[in-house]
Amino acid sequence: MAQAQRIADDAARAKGRLLVNMSHGDVRTPMITIIGTAQLLARTQLDQRQGDYLHHIDVASQHLLGLLSDVLNLSKIEPAAWPPIESSHFALEQMCQNVCRVMASDAAGRICS
Repeated sequence: MAQAQRIADDAARAKGRLLVNMSHGDVRTPMITIIGTAQLLARTQLDQRQGDYLHHIDVASQHLLGLLSDVLNLSKIEPAAWPPIESSHFALEQMCQNVCRVMASDAAGRICS
């Protein structure tokens, strides 16, 4: 049992070192490229369906970029120094609508393919 815990702890430390050693550029640059390409595409002539798809790409990629940044930032903080969890107000309905739109287009793509 103690050996299994030691192995798990070693794996957790290795994962933490990997994240700490990754730069923001290693992870964020591909995501920023996707966002930039989507913004360039938005400047072209798109039909309604293509515009909707592009909007989903934009919303999801912006969200993913935020998550990537948060993970990288948290990986550099020692657990003992983590800030306390705080509550904040947000537009729950808008967030749910965004999630539903992204998931609906993904589901439609899976059904149609």
